[in-house]
Amino acid sequence: MTRKTLYLDGRTPVRVTRVGPALEVHHHDQSPAWFPLPRLSAIVCRGPVGWQGDALQACIEHGLVVAFLDLDDRCIGIASGRPTARLDLGSRLELASVRPGWEERYQTWLHAQQQRRARYTCQALGWPDERDLRRLRQRLHDALQARFGAQTAATTQRLTSLLQTDIAADLATAGLAPEQLVGLGPVGHLADDLLSLLQWPLRGRLLAAADAMALPTLHAAAEFYHQHLRPALMATCRRTIASLWSLDL
Repeated sequence: MTRKTLYLDGRTPVRVTRVGPALEVHHHDQSPAWFPLPRLSAIVCRGPVGWQGDALQACIEHGLVVAFLDLDDRCIGIASGRPTARLDLGSRLELASVRPGWEERYQTWLHAQQQRRARYTCQALGWPDERDLRRLRQRLHDALQARFGAQTAATTQRLTSLLQTDIAADLATAGLAPEQLVGLGPVGHLADDLLSLLQWPLRGRLLAAADAMALPTLHAAAEFYHQHLRPALMATCRRTIASLWSLDL
């Protein structure tokens, strides 16, 4: 049985109660939704979500991780029945990586994330959906080349370097150890994989921004990144990192 992560968005009123072996999620002006606990792998709450006490206790008893994010997608707390030493993402992924079938589960997750980010990029640019990712990468490269000309390579390299630093910082906050961030251990490629995923919104947002017609210097590119690209990219990064809790132990 495949278990899934439940995402709860508290930007509109949400209340979670327990009904027997399931959670009942009440959204404002909607019929309650029912989620059997054995079918959940983790729960990610964004913003103020109202929890009934025994509903949260049931999650802990079932060994579910409940991650609480603020409205900026920063992790502000985690509830879990697991020992405290295993609450950070780095430890969890290390444990998951020694289980049979880990690489297949991880590659399935990564492929789904690649397809999702590519699809959102096409939607943001008003392009038809393109499932051939290699062809879409080439089209993005050609579009960037047409806009920035000779400075394309230097500009994208500068933006990618800034993004890489921010990804490493977010992974460290999530609990990855220094050796994992520099490529050691079975999950040491995670930082590179996240960078690959976030190249889609980085390039898409750069192309979609009307005020990015000219970035004459690397300093200008850095300023544009921090003012216009970084907030949305980091929100996407944190949501992606949070979804890693769905990879079962």
